[in-house]
Amino acid sequence: MKFYYIDDAMFEAGAFQEEIRHRFLCHLRKNQVKLILVSAAHKENGRYRKFLEECKNISIVRSPAIFDVDGICGTLHTGYAAIEGYPIQHAYSGTCVEFDEKEKKAKRIYLDMFVDHHKEENFDFLVEELEKAIQDKIFDMKKKKDEIN
Repeated sequence: MKFYYIDDAMFEAGAFQEEIRHRFLCHLRKNQVKLILVSAAHKENGRYRKFLEECKNISIVRSPAIFDVDGICGTLHTGYAAIEGYPIQHAYSGTCVEFDEKEKKAKRIYLDMFVDHHKEENFDFLVEELEKAIQDKIFDMKKKKDEIN
């Protein structure tokens, strides 16, 4: 099972935050999630309430809190989470921290990558662009090598 730690900036108004929320919810649908920790979630707005509705089958803990949810214990502060068995994690806008109970690992996921340029569903475009950039770089390197010889 996995659980997540997010910053409440995700619930602010704006296109950037909307895209981050969308990406996070898409990521949640791909995994079995039992807990979401929300740092400094004092923003009781429509976006936060809608998020709660979409995550109604997931336990959500808001800071500040001392919690024990299905054996996941810790303290949630404004700006960081101290969870037993894991290093302290800080909340940053545009990211989430994914905790894997099985492997006892935590990793930060950057949800803000390519927000203005690509949608998650359009990976083919990204792959094509990266392939083209690599081919251009190889061509430039070969050209420089030929000029030297």
